[in-house]
Amino acid sequence: MSRRLAMALFGGALAGGLVELITDRTLGPEPVASLPTGSAPASAPASASQQTSAAPPSPSAAPTSPTAAPTAPPLPPAPPATAFAAEPALRAALTEIPRGKNVAFGLGVLDARTGRRVAVEVGSPFEMASTVKVDILVATYVAAAARGRGLTATQRAQASTMIRNSDNAAATSLFRAAGRAAGLNALYRALGLTGTTSSSSWGLTTTTPADRLVVLDALTRGGGGLRPEHGAEILALMRSVAASQRWGIGGAAAAGETVAVKNGWLPRSSQGGRWIISTSGLLTGPDTDLRLAVCSRGHASQAAGITFIEKVLKAARASLSV
Repeated sequence: MSRRLAMALFGGALAGGLVELITDRTLGPEPVASLPTGSAPASAPASASQQTSAAPPSPSAAPTSPTAAPTAPPLPPAPPATAFAAEPALRAALTEIPRGKNVAFGLGVLDARTGRRVAVEVGSPFEMASTVKVDILVATYVAAAARGRGLTATQRAQASTMIRNSDNAAATSLFRAAGRAAGLNALYRALGLTGTTSSSSWGLTTTTPADRLVVLDALTRGGGGLRPEHGAEILALMRSVAASQRWGIGGAAAAGETVAVKNGWLPRSSQGGRWIISTSGLLTGPDTDLRLAVCSRGHASQAAGITFIEKVLKAARASLSV
């Protein structure tokens, strides 16, 4: 079992910085306390909201130079958004997943082939930790385009290490280049997000699973000032993250599917050291074109959180037949 500790300031706003513990995925999962059969999640509101609109490589090293997909002609409009007929079955399946009593979570699923989507949000909004690094890169591209240029060579190098290795120092530098919290909030308004707000400490930006689906879809279609070819470059980085960071979306992939993922993990001192664990990304294949997001908090350990969110994703795929 290998561990390495990375520490950096989130936006320079927190004295002493925040710590992300990067743990090899071979870590054995810890058991999670069982939820009584048929009972609703402890933190669920009276009615959860629904949004009806829009073999990894060896862990010894990550790929050194991702290849972006070639620039493609404009994509056709997204299919009209509809609900999944199996949403009640999904909600029932999620209730049956064991979890700790302090765990709150939300799930977003968008099937881009049909336009069907569902968002189950129990405890939104959620702090993003490192999943926000995708948004930082989107905002960096948008800010550069507004100045009539692309990313500098330095920014491209920072983008690579930020997404593929979850480097915090690179994220802080690009957060500044994107206009800090004001730049991210301008991006969120341009995308039409209603539940996401940037923090001056970028890892504490809050979001909802439904909003994550909008950002993920913009990576393929463009939107909010992001050009599709720049979205393709971001997705190329998300497809080449370090082997130890391919859990989450990667844990729910079937044989032959391609994973593009960015995860977030953070123990919060304000929550008794309990863990924020989140995953966000795309699964694509011959019969698959999914945008998926799980946000969660309150886990007793990183391993328990990873186990939980992967169970949520697998239950969603089974219930919705996607």
